[in-house]
Amino acid sequence: MINKKYVENYEMRFAGSLSPELDISEIIQLAGQNKKCGLLTIFGEEDNALIYFDKGKIIHSSCSDLKGIDALVEMLSWKDSRFMFEEGMTTDEVSIGCDCNSALLSAFQRYDERGRFEHVDSSPHAKEVKSMASLREQLEDFLQVEGITTVVVVGRDGFIIDSASTGSFNIDEVGAVVSTGMGSSESIGVDLAVGNMQQGMLEYDSGIVFMNALGEDAIFVLVARPNVNLGMVRLQIKRRIDGIKAAMR
Repeated sequence: MINKKYVENYEMRFAGSLSPELDISEIIQLAGQNKKCGLLTIFGEEDNALIYFDKGKIIHSSCSDLKGIDALVEMLSWKDSRFMFEEGMTTDEVSIGCDCNSALLSAFQRYDERGRFEHVDSSPHAKEVKSMASLREQLEDFLQVEGITTVVVVGRDGFIIDSASTGSFNIDEVGAVVSTGMGSSESIGVDLAVGNMQQGMLEYDSGIVFMNALGEDAIFVLVARPNVNLGMVRLQIKRRIDGIKAAMR
């Protein structure tokens, strides 16, 4: 949910400043949700980025010499910039042409890949070492995402298998709570005849909790701050969950 206080004169100008509470992806989602038609300009330190919308879909984006999804990837790292949306601005150039969520998902995926492999040796040996990361390394990787504070793998019996955290959680207490909560959530799926639980998300006043089943024996738990980018969290879980399962074998 976007806090409108960070957007100045939303209905008239749709202009404001990026902040930890309002990043570029949220501005793009806001334009999509409101079926905007026009041009979103983000004013960077060295260059400006342009995103054209048509009825909420992203038609074209550009930044320096980059276009399309590559341009969106570049924008994701911008933090302290201003933005402005101009209604009715159009372009004949089409470099994306899809809904905002699909475009952002592709951009976050490339952004994540660029961050993970930009400084990694490209030799076969380095790739092999990377693919064999331990469970602890897999979990600590999550903490590089802004807003994620704790990740835990819990056995169905409530015992902690491994964890990583930047906060002051009592990790041992997490196990029993999560084991019970996961069981209740899975029972809901059975009672409502909607199948097995794939992922659960619980929102609280001071944080958000994600839970994923890791087969029949374990549960993956992620705790994040309320202002975390939910799309990024879901993408990170989707991309890394198979690696966590492999590291547990």
